[in-house]
Amino acid sequence: MDPQRWQAGQVIDGFVLERALDPGGMASFWRVSKPGTDLPMVMKIPLMRRGEDPITIVGFEVEGMILARLSGPHVPR
Repeated sequence: MDPQRWQAGQVIDGFVLERALDPGGMASFWRVSKPGTDLPMVMKIPLMRRGEDPITIVGFEVEGMILARLSGPHVPR
């Protein structure tokens, strides 16, 4: 989906987009909520534009693999 189409109130995999945060170079960030969860949450949505190099999604997947290996109170869950 075009990142310009993300809107507050949309639901992605059970998470409700609440408000857009400052964007990154390769992703948009949203404050999100999920029914039954009281934790503050942020969703990172990779920017995938038509005709762009797929390195964005590769980087996103590598971040996920690294994050799974980290632990501690400073590490996002």
